[in-house]
Amino acid sequence: MTADDPDALTEQQVRALDALLEGRSVTEAARIAGVTRQTASGWKHNHAGFRAAYNGALHDAIGNAGVRLVNLLPAALDVLAADLQQPLSRRTAAREIIAAVGKLPFSPGDAGSVRRDQQRATLAALVRRHRPPVLDDEAGDE
Repeated sequence: MTADDPDALTEQQVRALDALLEGRSVTEAARIAGVTRQTASGWKHNHAGFRAAYNGALHDAIGNAGVRLVNLLPAALDVLAADLQQPLSRRTAAREIIAAVGKLPFSPGDAGSVRRDQQRATLAALVRRHRPPVLDDEAGDE
């Protein structure tokens, strides 16, 4: 913290922040930073610079995880498409697909935002690209 920037982080705050972002508890972060648990908790909840750095890092981590999940989607759809062709797993795969579609963050009737429209367009493109062939009834499928 400097006189010029009251929200700047001290070395102790940086150590505590790093520990929290590694998934450690406030108590552990405080120990690593060499401060009391109450001090570390106060930084996390009341210090504008600390909160901004913590929330920004969490936001980035969640965004990165989301990008990674989206990148894995085509491979996951390929696995489900292959499962749909197997008599013993096709019903399970179909149920998983239907359940996943039901959990999407939008519904077809949503007015939605631009972001939802982009999500819908991206999902539609992925589905078109990875659409399994039409299922035909198999004698052994119950």
